Amino acid sequence: MALGSCPKCGAPVAKSWKTCPSCGAELDAGKIARENEERLEAQRQKEAEEKARREAEIRAKREAAEAAARAEAERLARMTPQEKAALKAAEEEKLRKEKQAKTTRIVSLAATAAIIVIAIVTFLMLNRPVNERLDMAASAYAKQDYTSAYAQCEKVFHKIASLDADQTCRLVKTYRSLAGKQSDVSRQASERYTALLRYMVNSSDYTLNDYAKQQFPDDVTAILISNADEFYKQGKIGNAKNICEGIYNNRNSLSFGDKCNLASLYCAIVKVDNDPVAKNKCAWLYNQAVAFNDLEAKAMFKLNDDKYGTDIESVVKEVKRASSKVGGNSGATSGKSVIVTGTGVRLRLGPSLQAEILSDFYGKSIHPKKGEYLEYIGEVDGWYHVRYNGDDVWISKDFSSRVQ
Repeated sequence: MALGSCPKCGAPVAKSWKTCPSCGAELDAGKIARENEERLEAQRQKEAEEKARREAEIRAKREAAEAAARAEAERLARMTPQEKAALKAAEEEKLRKEKQAKTTRIVSLAATAAIIVIAIVTFLMLNRPVNERLDMAASAYAKQDYTSAYAQCEKVFHKIASLDADQTCRLVKTYRSLAGKQSDVSRQASERYTALLRYMVNSSDYTLNDYAKQQFPDDVTAILISNADEFYKQGKIGNAKNICEGIYNNRNSLSFGDKCNLASLYCAIVKVDNDPVAKNKCAWLYNQAVAFNDLEAKAMFKLNDDKYGTDIESVVKEVKRASSKVGGNSGATSGKSVIVTGTGVRLRLGPSLQAEILSDFYGKSIHPKKGEYLEYIGEVDGWYHVRYNGDDVWISKDFSSRVQ
């Protein structure tokens, strides 16, 4: 048993004792017990007061209700037979309206539920045949029954506005497959494929845009060039230029024909606003196409010159004359040149490691041979401005040296 001492007389006491046996003083255990008892008593008092308050409220309500009932009974007793009949009719009318409102709510809920069910059923009815027809088209194509496959696609094509992204993608893929087959429907399928792809490219749905660009990049580029051409014909040069810029950013992956058409579009834009940036891009694309296939490129450029009323070769020559004056020196007039001292050295379109690398038609980097002499144009910081196979490019001084 733990012992302590009385705070009053100092006599030894157990900690569980409530009072000191020597002087009768209250100890800690007694104080705690007393405080607990006072707290419980206060709680009981509060509960009793709350109970009395509730009983008083109930009693007051009951008395008020009884008084109201007595008053109503007295009022009814004083009423004439006609007044009683009118009151009964009013009560019946009130009950009728309440019942009618309840019925209206039930009917409204039922109608809402019916609309939801109809919408779900309609959605399933509209989409299920679409998916089924796409499946049937795929099955017919696998069996080389291209006519049946095309027929199923046609039934889906006429619902294009209601198709989701996945259904649209499946449809355009099937049309493209049919267009690539030697069959009676290949021409029609090709026309549908082009129309559908144009719809995807011009759609505000980014899912359709991305799918088209990833799956059919060459065909998408042709459509974009066609869109730029339409803007040019309408006199919307800014819109045409914006589309051309987007295509030019991926110039190393362009097909031969797209490079030729894009170069001619830039040339047509130059004809309208004499944009020097458009001139340089026109010349770059022209040189790339001519280097790949001189005869075919010039034939295509001739057709496009007739179409736009331009002379692309004169624009390219103008760019070359302007670039030959950069830095005030020209290898043709000063006899100065730059020798390549490294192997596999990259040539860039600007004096920076971030500038684009000179590449061939297929996007493969072009490297001059070690010991090869390049025509000197000028220099900036750690770069020489040189001419290589007709292209004005830059080479790092770390892998080249200027000579007389």
